[in-house]
Parts: sequence; structure tokens; C-alpha cells
Amino acid sequence: MKAKRTIINNIELLYIKNSNPNTFHLEFNFNAGYNHSQKSQVPHILEHLIVTFPKETSEKFLRFGAYSNANTFYERTRFFITSPKEFSKECFDILANSISKIPSSQEDFEIQKKIVETEITNKSIKPSVQIFEKALKETFPDIKDKEKHLSELKSINLTDIQEFYRKNYVKNNLRIIICADFSDTELEYFVKEIDKINLPSGKAPTINLPAINQKDFSTLHNSKTVDEICKIFHTNQPLTEKERAAFYILMSYFFRPKIGKAFLRGRNTGILYGINFSPHLNTIRNHPFFVIGSKIKSENKNEFKKIINEEFSKVKNNKIDVQAFEVIKQNIRNSEKTTRESTEKIVNFYREEFFTYGKVRNYQESLDTLDKISTTDLIHIAKKFNF
Repeated sequence: MKAKRTIINNIELLYIKNSNPNTFHLEFNFNAGYNHSQKSQVPHILEHLIVTFPKETSEKFLRFGAYSNANTFYERTRFFITSPKEFSKECFDILANSISKIPSSQEDFEIQKKIVETEITNKSIKPSVQIFEKALKETFPDIKDKEKHLSELKSINLTDIQEFYRKNYVKNNLRIIICADFSDTELEYFVKEIDKINLPSGKAPTINLPAINQKDFSTLHNSKTVDEICKIFHTNQPLTEKERAAFYILMSYFFRPKIGKAFLRGRNTGILYGINFSPHLNTIRNHPFFVIGSKIKSENKNEFKKIINEEFSKVKNNKIDVQAFEVIKQNIRNSEKTTRESTEKIVNFYREEFFTYGKVRNYQESLDTLDKISTTDLIHIAKKFNF
């Protein structure tokens, strides 16, 4: 996928041609010029307070069947959304508007903090697929440190978010990434909208993290890391619920610790991953879409592709590690139970209005479907995908 880079009104646009015509992926990212409590990166808690602030933003994204999230890797903080292509304009408007004005409501801020606190308490900020926990612990040792996250949340106030906006939300500090299958005319619409974004001009913050100075770590001007979406799985064929579940397991199988540890080295090597399972499955109306390697060093990207290609080929040819397959199924079962319990508590907190546009899954049905999946289903779903 060839990337097209342009500068529009001091804002950088990176357009990547998406081989899946049904899906729109959008990122707004900045140099993470904010140090909280003498830390070198933006706290993950702060990212979530910003990306969903106010609560109505999340509700709008749900209305369009979109998935949104935030994270900080190296010097970049990214807010991103994946949606059906038909809602690309609406989703762009929501994200663009959210960065165009500094939050000012203390009441909204307290509501959002309470929501994040509920999620920390019930979910412990742990990965949804527990098969990754061992590998993730090696990369992020504090992933289950609930008290630390709660303490960090408590220490953040509205002024912190306002400070983040003032320091980072300037035109020459913003990179917008669009991954879609657009015609020249369709892309021109977004070029014009980017030109309208109301941000002040200013000097982009300079971040000096040890990772940036590593040998062979690729950067652009102002320490902007080269972003590249290097692999996309997709299918144009609608899937049954069983096929969707098999796809979920297939992705878990590809990134089981034996394989996943090769890529979950994070800050030490410049290898970054962008793994999302069911959110992407839900965003494109039963046409699964899965992205890997949203930020990765060029020399590692080729090795990454090679290993995944080999794993994909093995599955298609019925060479599956049956023991690993069963372990993954069991861990997903455990994850379903944890998710169900936390969801029930969160639903009570939201008093249902938050789920006006969403749908709470029937977990028992999901578990029943999971029990019926065999290695034969993995082979079937692997052969159904373009890769």
C-alpha cells in the first residue's frame, strides 16, 4: 500500500490506500508534549479522558457502528476511529470538532472520570484476550496495577486536559492518517475539511525519549515516526456468527505468546502493534477487518510479514498446534466471563442510556458458539480471507 503524504495548511495528511472498500480508518496524532508527574509519556488514563470527552462523543461513534480508542507510543499520541466507509464524513467531523475547542465543563469532566474509574475497577485495564497476558507483562509490567491507575486518574484534573490541548493542539503538530479506498474526488472532500480545521499556529513540542535515539529508528522531521499499516485481513463475504467467532480465535492463534513475543517488545526495539479483535469485527457490518503493525520499523516489518504469512499458510494446510488452539479457547471463555461481569456493573452505572445505540452481547450464546468451533473451522475461515 503506497502512502501519499501532503501538507495542508501546516497539517500533515498521510493517505494510505485501503484494500478493503468497506472500511474507513482515521487517526489524528500529535507529538506527546505533555509530561504528567514527571513521566515521559502521556498517561493512558489521560488519553481515554480526552478521546471520549464528553460522553456524547462515544455515543455518536456507537451510533455509526464505529470503534474509537487512543494510545501513546514513543513520542506520538494517537486518537483513532474505524467505521463503515459510509459514515466516514460524520466520523471525521466528530473527531475534528473534538480537537477544535478546549474542554471547559467541570461537570462533564467529573462524569467522564467516574466512567473511567468504573472501568478500571471492574476490568483492571487488562487485555480482552488473556492469552496475551504473559507476553504483555514482559512488555508492560504494570498492566494490572489497578491502584496505580486509580491514583493516576485521581491526580488528573480539568486543567491537565486543558494544558494538553494548549501545548499539543497546534497545526504543525498534527498528523492526520486516513486509510480508505477513496477516489480522487472523495479524498478531495477530506482535504478541504482538513483545511477548515480551526487550530492555532504554534511550535510543536519536542520530546526527547530514549526510544527516539535508538540506532536505525526511522523518524521524519520533528521526530514524527513513520506510520504504516502493513497488513490487512478482509473478506467481502458476510460471515455467520460461528465464522465470526472462528475469525476471533484465528487472530488469537496468530498472536499466541510463542509468536506474539516476537512483536510485543514495544519500547525497546521500535516494534509497535495495532491489534483489535471484536471491535473491528463489529464496525463493518459482518465483514471482518483486522489491521496489524500500525507502527513498525521497516526492517522488522518484512520479518513480521514473513512469519504471519508462514502461520497463515500452515493453518490453510491443516498444520495447527491443537494444544495452543484449546488453550486459546479456554482463555477466551475466561475472558467472556470477566467481560460479562464487568459489563453488568458498567451497564448499571450508565443506567442504560449509554447503550441506546449499542447492544450488550448474549455471552452464553457466545460461549455455546465457542464450544462448537474446531480446527476445521479455523481452516475454513482462513481460506475465506484475502490477505
